Amino acid sequence: MTKIAPPISGRPAVVADTLARIYAQGATGTEARMTNAGDALRQLAHLANYILARCPRINAAQSIQGSLADAVGASRDPQWLFRINDRSGNGRRRSLRVLSLRRTAAPGAGGTEEAYMYGDTTVTTGDMLTGTTVAGAQTYPTDLQISSLTYLRGGRANALESHGLTTIAGFTLCGLVVQDDPIDLIDTDTHDYAPVQGFQAGDKCTALYVERLRAAVQTAREDYLPVLAFWSANDALGGNQPSGSDATGFEVTATTPTNIFDGSSTTRTATTPGISCHVQHAGHGPPSLTSGRRVKVAWSVLAATDDGSDAVVQVEGSATHSSNTDSVAVSGATPTWYDGSSGVLLDSATGDAATTTARNKIDILGNVNTGGSLWIYGWRFEMEHI
Repeated sequence: MTKIAPPISGRPAVVADTLARIYAQGATGTEARMTNAGDALRQLAHLANYILARCPRINAAQSIQGSLADAVGASRDPQWLFRINDRSGNGRRRSLRVLSLRRTAAPGAGGTEEAYMYGDTTVTTGDMLTGTTVAGAQTYPTDLQISSLTYLRGGRANALESHGLTTIAGFTLCGLVVQDDPIDLIDTDTHDYAPVQGFQAGDKCTALYVERLRAAVQTAREDYLPVLAFWSANDALGGNQPSGSDATGFEVTATTPTNIFDGSSTTRTATTPGISCHVQHAGHGPPSLTSGRRVKVAWSVLAATDDGSDAVVQVEGSATHSSNTDSVAVSGATPTWYDGSSGVLLDSATGDAATTTARNKIDILGNVNTGGSLWIYGWRFEMEHI
């Protein structure tokens, strides 16, 4: 087992331009052919390790203005639910940071105000307010407080997982950030890394060191890409069947695909409401070619419908790419995660200020097939390597 310490400052080492030079020039002006630029390779490895160790993924993030947040006195189990593609190998410890307002009235039976991981009461923030104690009048955002909890997630599952946050005894949840913790030392037995030693002048670059370096950078690109958007309804598994759309869920009763945000649009346009994503310059090829401007987005939706009736949730991406939709069939009254099969594409050559149909916006549409209602309780959109 070897320990590698990645650069921990905010500025990784600058890579010299000598890596691609066939010749090196000595102090006397003599040209030497086939010189191995070892320092440049080491700097590239340190930069790759900085990305793998010090730039952890944000798995979920959501905030709600205090006046609109859920201030119910009862517990919520879970309050919010989130979906994670657990594929990164270095974020073995995950932190949940909770932004909240303390309760101003004791719950019916008193109790200790705290938050914990949905399904695991041992992973908790601890007491945030105890017994029947209440806080004074709480003002948003002046009286916001931050609490946190951390849990060890073990090795990567390489699979989609559902997690959540449970709230106990009546505080107002205003925000949540879920993020893998950065690591200070890379363990070569368990972590993804780029080797910083083990090569010498004359090595065959492609077959040995450079290939391992390339593989480490590719791993960072494939497995450490961010969640673009996430949302959870309040009390996501509590069996809410909202009439209309609010913080407890979105309701769809249309029999043709209809935008869930405005309840009326049936086709995606430049101005229909949707999920905006920042993916400029994140493509995998030349922006002069449409094929080089593809940014794939994987997605999941938490949804339910009337017993016996079927429904469809459909998402649609940038108009730069043709036939750019994906859908899932929803059935049953129990809120269930449905995962898209093909995903949708965004455009790496389109900036955030774009106002055309090429803009990087994902519309969510829904419809029922035989009447009744479709309820949507959450979603996730995540950049995915092509």
